[in-house]
Amino acid sequence: MEKILVIALCAATLAGCYQTTNQWDIERATRICGGVEKIVEITVLMTGDELVTCKNGNTFGLNKAKIQ
Repeated sequence: MEKILVIALCAATLAGCYQTTNQWDIERATRICGGVEKIVEITVLMTGDELVTCKNGNTFGLNKAKIQ
């Protein structure tokens, strides 16, 4: 029974979740990092949260960042 539960859990987490990064995310990340050339990556999580990692090593949540 435990093996079935583990397999079902793995299958559920691997099921395709359609997530995108759009222009608004890129604009916010550009402001946070100080330029598009300073963005290393934008990560979209299963929860819908988005993270940007800048070249200086800092990671910020796009949804929670205070952008002016």
